[in-house]
Amino acid sequence: MEHEVSFLTSSALALLNFHWAQNPKPLDDPLNRAMAALVAIIAWASSAWYIARGLKASGIVTAGAGIFQAWATLR
Repeated sequence: MEHEVSFLTSSALALLNFHWAQNPKPLDDPLNRAMAALVAIIAWASSAWYIARGLKASGIVTAGAGIFQAWATLR
């Protein structure tokens, strides 16, 4: 069940990012900007979890994704 929830969450975030990439205008809305910030925070938290469990490569890639998310949506 845990993997199914993770897959659904990842899929929902991917669709949200795809929507913002196709139409960045909604990022002018404070609610969408807050959601983008939350996605970056989730990526950083996941990165810390990976690194704490010895999955350094996954942690670094996920941290990079969080940095890119923050830069792309909150600039």
